[in-house]
Amino acid sequence: MAPPKKDTVQITFRVPSEWIKDADVLAKAFSTPGFDASRTDVFRMAIANGFAKLRLDIGKKDKS
Repeated sequence: MAPPKKDTVQITFRVPSEWIKDADVLAKAFSTPGFDASRTDVFRMAIANGFAKLRLDIGKKDKS
């Protein structure tokens, strides 16, 4: 039986070409035996970490 699918949405946007190079380098760094990280994995991590930081920034701003 296949694992349940996550609720995901596809988005498309353009990024500077150097970000692709950076993502490829980071993907190699995050890869481990048995898991080859992709540039897509890196972009997902960057977006998730960015959202977390933005939420913290908003929290700090609200307390000012």
